Order: sequence, then structure tokens, then C-alpha cells
Amino acid sequence: MNELRLPAQASSVTLQTALTRTLDAVSAYLHAASISESRILTQVCNDLAIERNAQADRIAAWIEESGETADFGFSREAGFQQIWMSLVSRRFPTFREGLPRECERSDRRLERVLLRLWNDPETRESLRLNLGALLRDVRSGIERLDRLRTPGVLVPSLVH
Repeated sequence: MNELRLPAQASSVTLQTALTRTLDAVSAYLHAASISESRILTQVCNDLAIERNAQADRIAAWIEESGETADFGFSREAGFQQIWMSLVSRRFPTFREGLPRECERSDRRLERVLLRLWNDPETRESLRLNLGALLRDVRSGIERLDRLRTPGVLVPSLVH
């Protein structure tokens, strides 16, 4: 019998990992906004993309303060997620209710990275405070997306 093994988590995360995940979330939000049929979802995604972009700038500044150079590249997962979102939205006309879930997926990955950094015993207290603020912002975005999945919120009359 074959045993199912999940990939192991990376042994450590860095601010660069947080920056990449934040940029991945920006990418997901912008893509969702571009393919959404709902004005409400488009606006929320654009707002959250702006917020995540500002957070990316803050993380990049922390990287620079530590004497390293920030890499503003996206992960391969971000590209795959965009392809997935496009394919599913073409195949299933009601997928607009699923777009918030796909965006949430990016924020959940970011949340996990921020939590790991926050819980790392080697994280400076000042950075831990800043990471806590980022975590609150990310969780607030997840809550906004969750409210969009409530039945009837993305009604057809609010479509572009």
C-alpha cells in the first residue's frame, strides 16, 4: 500500500518569503478583479491589491534595513493560480462566488508565512510588532472576502 506524504514545510521563512507571498496576493487580487463580473468583488479586490502592495513596500523596507536587497519577483504558484482562476471562470459561469476563495488562498499562504516569522524566536521584538500589524491587516482582508461568499452578496444585478 502506498503512503500519502505531503510536502514538508520549508525549514525556515524569511522576510523575502513574506515579500514574495505578499506580491503573489497582489497578483491574485488584480487578476480576480480583471476577470470578475461583479463590481463589488472587483472593487474589493482592487482595494486589497492596493493594501497588499503597500505592505510589500513595508516588508521591502525591513529587508533593506537588514542590509539585504529585496527581490520583487512573484512565485511560480502565482502564475499557476492566475491560469487556474481564468480556466475555472470560463468553465463555470457561477465561479464569481469562487473568486473570493481563490484570493483567500493567497492570503492564507501569506498569513502562514507571517505567523511563522512572528513565532520565530530569533525575530526582533520591533519586527514582531510590525508583523502583528500585517497579520491583522491580512486577516481583515480574509474576513472581507469571506463576507463576499455569503449567498446573495454578489448578485447578478451588481454585475458590470
